[in-house]
Formats: sequence, structure tokens, C-alpha cells
Amino acid sequence: MKLKFVHILAFAGLLLISSCDGCNNQGPGCAPIWAVQYSNPALIAEVDTVNTTMSLQVATMVPNLDDMQGEVYQAYFVGDFDVVVPFSNFVAGPYQTNDGNPYAEMIMYNSEVPDTILDTTFVRAGISRDFIYAMTGLQSNQKPRLISPSPNGTFRIRKLGSNMLARVTSGADTVIQTLTMPFTPVRFAFRLGSFNDSAVSTTTAIKIDAFPVSGTTGCTLLSDEFKCNSIYIP
Repeated sequence: MKLKFVHILAFAGLLLISSCDGCNNQGPGCAPIWAVQYSNPALIAEVDTVNTTMSLQVATMVPNLDDMQGEVYQAYFVGDFDVVVPFSNFVAGPYQTNDGNPYAEMIMYNSEVPDTILDTTFVRAGISRDFIYAMTGLQSNQKPRLISPSPNGTFRIRKLGSNMLARVTSGADTVIQTLTMPFTPVRFAFRLGSFNDSAVSTTTAIKIDAFPVSGTTGCTLLSDEFKCNSIYIP
């Protein structure tokens, strides 16, 4: 059965959504893993237990509310790890006049640091309508998407002590960025947004096909095969 989040509670900028087919908010025997935050109330996040995917979708970013439209995240994890995540069905509608560039990304960051231009404590691996990109701190690498770009690929983020790596592969294209950058990440998330806070009038969406965490050393970041609704209400 495909589970969609049907109970919606919103307060303090958090979208807390779950689907209940048992006595808890995840369904019988489902471990709570992901929470949701949003700035765009049009955000849809769901776990499809038949196809074992997690998806994010925003039908419109008009009027635009923020660069980050919404994200699902794990918080307060520790340790070293390597996460290589297959994604599919990235959707970014055709360019409309005055539209910005929408993106979907996997990001590791310190949510307790103010989100300003001076904040360098993040690692990002993402895909947009126009390019794929990998970022560690203020260092970035990007490659334009082809005329017939692939909507499928992999996001990768690796943390080994203070050695950070971000990589994106889509079709025949790959970008990678590394940096030695000691910081304590607070959140690991999948995010939809628009660069430079620009409005986007078409649908932006992505499917995350699995969330495998490997190479762990004292790591508390949780893998997820999306076999049940792993979204929880904090």
C-alpha cells in the first residue's frame, strides 16, 4: 500500500506530516527516522512502501517564500560514514519567463549556525534544471546538464573525520568536490529549493530510491529502505 502523509500539523515553521495505519504515526513496526521542515506549504513529502521510495514535490514556488522550500532530515547524528544515494525522476519544468533555477539536493549542515553568506558549514550534492553541482563549504564544482539530461543518478556525501566529499553523477556527467573542513553537522537532509530565492512556477520533484549508510565508524545516521513510513513527529 502506498502511504501518503494525511495528518498535517504546522507550527513554528515545521511541517509535521505522517500516515498512520497502526497505533503509532509510522504504522506497525516502523522505526522513526525522518522529520520535515518547510517554508512552502505546497510541499508534499511521502514514502511509497510499494515502490520503496521517498519523494519530495513542490507544485509551485510562487510566491516564493525562501531559497529552501522544504526538506526531510535526520538530526543530531555522530560519527563517520559514506552515503551513496540513488535518485530518479528529478522533475524541473521547462523554463518560464522570469523563473529561477529549481534544485533538489542531499545536504549535510549545521542548522544551529545562522543561514548567512558567512555560513560555510555544509556539504551539498545536488541537481538543478540547468546543472549538477557538488559543494563543500564555499568551494563548489558544477557541470551544465545536456539538452536531453538524465533525471536519474546518485548523490554521495562522505565524512571521514574532517575530510568531506560531495559527488553527483547524472547520466554520463559527474562532479566532485572535497575539502578538509572540521565541523559538527547537525542535519542530514534532502531538500527542494530555488537558487537565489527566485520564484519557480513549474513543478519540482525527486524520488529517493534508497538511503544506504556504509563505512560507518561510531555513526548514528540511520539507513532507510523505505519499506514503511519512516517519517516521525518530533
